[in-house]
Amino acid sequence: MRKLTFKSRLSLWFTTILASSLLISGIVFAIAYFSVSLVNRQNFMVREAVEVSEKHLTDKNGEIYFMKDDQGKTLSAYLRDEGLSAMVIDNSNTVIGSYGVYSGLLSTTNRESLVRTSDLNKVKIEGKQHFGLYDLYEGRTYLTLVYPVVSNGDIIGLLVLGSDMDFGRQMLVFALILIASIFPVSFVLGWVATNWMVSKSFRPLESLLTKMRGFEVGKLSEKIYIRGN
Repeated sequence: MRKLTFKSRLSLWFTTILASSLLISGIVFAIAYFSVSLVNRQNFMVREAVEVSEKHLTDKNGEIYFMKDDQGKTLSAYLRDEGLSAMVIDNSNTVIGSYGVYSGLLSTTNRESLVRTSDLNKVKIEGKQHFGLYDLYEGRTYLTLVYPVVSNGDIIGLLVLGSDMDFGRQMLVFALILIASIFPVSFVLGWVATNWMVSKSFRPLESLLTKMRGFEVGKLSEKIYIRGN
């Protein structure tokens, strides 16, 4: 195997650094985009949980009842408009209301596969909301929020909101595939560009060496003109 020249090794080194930098930057950007989307979706779901708890759920003798909001919308209509699925669960972990994807799935699967009992109990004990990711409908990933329904300082039940995150996951996968496809192209273009730059940088030195090799006794008076550095 022919040994690479110093110039070729230098070009290869710069090309690898350039292509790797582009690849890493692309991966970081894709992950950052997904993370920001996830945080935005979480904030949206918390706002919606507060809205539902205040305007669609009420307490009567420690039990949860449903009501219309000030615009006359039922909880089902409100969730449909917001693109959300939901379950309302009482203190005995019994589902007393299901909407969207949960409504269909409860008839074919048990509730534990939709939201874990451990997540429900954690919210009851800590009194704080909890997020999780579940594969629910046809393998699609749903971001799930378990939110405590509180009345007079006591938790009287739980609200489970589900939002389809498959679009965000598909965008992340697409971005990673696109980056992986661009990497070979960037490597080739980087090799051409860096090889040209290195060759241009070494051209004065190569010219100097060529003229020096041409020196002989009797030609010592010939001058070598150097341009640039």
